[in-house]
Amino acid sequence: DESAKNRKCLNENGVGFVLCDCFEKFSGDAKLTTMLKEILSLLTWNIPIGSEGLTKLTSPSSFRCVASLLKSRDNSVRENAAFLLKEIFALDETRVYAFAEENGVAEALVKLIRDSVSSSSTKSSLTAISHMVFQKPE
Repeated sequence: DESAKNRKCLNENGVGFVLCDCFEKFSGDAKLTTMLKEILSLLTWNIPIGSEGLTKLTSPSSFRCVASLLKSRDNSVRENAAFLLKEIFALDETRVYAFAEENGVAEALVKLIRDSVSSSSTKSSLTAISHMVFQKPE
């Protein structure tokens, strides 16, 4: 399939990392929210991103941005943010839990589940929540 070949080629050439780097650099500017939503959408298409790229997304400004997009009124943006958070929490980094707590991520994930946006957003939300529960620092 041509689409799968193209995706593989893009992933092998580091597009995911470049998108993560762009997201991190632009995440502090509220005027760029529309562009950040597009980057978020592309990132979900480029999974697996790799640990280097995901580490870019755990910077304070990137994480705050993903958390705020999780609270968007646009359900597709919320779904993409939940999917990306699931990947970030899979890194199993304690500091990510602290960012999540500061930014109300658990509450936003529960709201996404309650709103029944889609089965994939529910699955991503439940997975992200389980990662949060199991990596919670003592």
